[in-house]
Amino acid sequence: MALNETDQALQVGTFHNVALAPPENKLTNPVQAGLRNPEQFPDFARHFRGYEISDIGCEAAENPKRLEGTYIYGGFALHHFGHFIAESLSRLWVMDKEDFSGLPVLFLISEENQFIRPYIEEVMAFFGVDTYQIETEPLVVENLIIGEMGKQMGSQSHAMHISWLAKRVAGDRLLDAAFPKKICVLRGHFTAGKIVGESALEAALVQAGYYALRPEDHSIADQLKYYANAEKIIFSEGSAIHMCDLLPTLQADVAVLNRRPISGLGGMSLRQKAKTLSILPAGARVLTPRSGNAIGFNRALSYTPLEEIAHFLEENGFIDSKEWPADWMHLVALEDAVDFTATSLQRKERAGPVVTLEEADDAVARLMGEVVIHFRMLREARYREQIILAEKAMLAGRYGDAEAAGKIALRQYANSEKAKQLIANSQAKQRATATLLGRFLDRFVRATGILFERNRIEEVEVPALPDL
Repeated sequence: MALNETDQALQVGTFHNVALAPPENKLTNPVQAGLRNPEQFPDFARHFRGYEISDIGCEAAENPKRLEGTYIYGGFALHHFGHFIAESLSRLWVMDKEDFSGLPVLFLISEENQFIRPYIEEVMAFFGVDTYQIETEPLVVENLIIGEMGKQMGSQSHAMHISWLAKRVAGDRLLDAAFPKKICVLRGHFTAGKIVGESALEAALVQAGYYALRPEDHSIADQLKYYANAEKIIFSEGSAIHMCDLLPTLQADVAVLNRRPISGLGGMSLRQKAKTLSILPAGARVLTPRSGNAIGFNRALSYTPLEEIAHFLEENGFIDSKEWPADWMHLVALEDAVDFTATSLQRKERAGPVVTLEEADDAVARLMGEVVIHFRMLREARYREQIILAEKAMLAGRYGDAEAAGKIALRQYANSEKAKQLIANSQAKQRATATLLGRFLDRFVRATGILFERNRIEEVEVPALPDL
């Protein structure tokens, strides 16, 4: 039976001598983890994603560890924090059934990714669960109680799961007037996996009265307090949204800025819980790391005009244009693209060494000319930057650099009279300089008697140098 969103009761069963397998270091679908032979179990006991069964059998293990006694199956914890929150905790409602009270919860993790262990411990402490066990090797469990998933990635939460969450955070446990009422959870401080210009957007929202929450700097308990006490939350679509899966409800109006076109994360995790939910569709992907799997797609840099984001936020009651800054700092967007490209180029690839900074800088310049030119805001930022560079080069007497910058600016706006004039002035200066230099060199050669013949220099007696 597939997980559903109705009030139909979730199922639970007790199984004997159950073979389990820890997860691999992969986020693939389907997954080889958890039940070693899942096809031998009823559907409710299996792992689901998007209302579809997503687990497959694993190879038999030699001499698996045996656990005697009875355990509640918590599931496997993948090495990605967001997947752990979304996929490993929704069977815990079984704990509150009278027949299973006090039994230990069993989790599986990979031996290579022990870093997920502290997160399990932190979540269990938040829920007040102190009887649990974490294993990293193949197991055979004497008695295993498996409850149906009350929430899985790509689904709404079941009423029984929400009820269990409400009991665990009952009363005013999370309420605290010291926490801000308006928060934004953006990704501008990351190099990749964000919307172009998010750092500028965050600065503007802070100026408009928002607190910029960076979840990685806070404990899980404090993150949940930020969300539980907020009245306005703006998310850049990403793993931070999964944290709300641990709350039964929110009192906040929530806005989600999608950065991946096919993502339904905001709707699936927040539509049931937010006071209101507004979602801005994703824009175009600007740059994407080369990758044979979803990592490249998830790390892509996407582009939605900041003016469009501002209009969306104002229209849905998250900002007031009167308190909104006039300067969007468009050059920040250009810097995002440059940083993204440079970092991607320097990332160690399986087939070769890390790219040097010099090689990365050269590739950035070429890629920006070919890719960024197609996006209005970035094109304007690049145009302004090159005009400034050309003007500075002219003042410094570097006329060749001025011409090069002027031509780049002209590629952004072909009808720019300013760029054309800078190019013409720089070329005229170069011609004048070349003429003067040529005259000087001609007189110098004649005066010194240095003869150039077919790339051969012949030494002769040098007369006294006359005044030029």
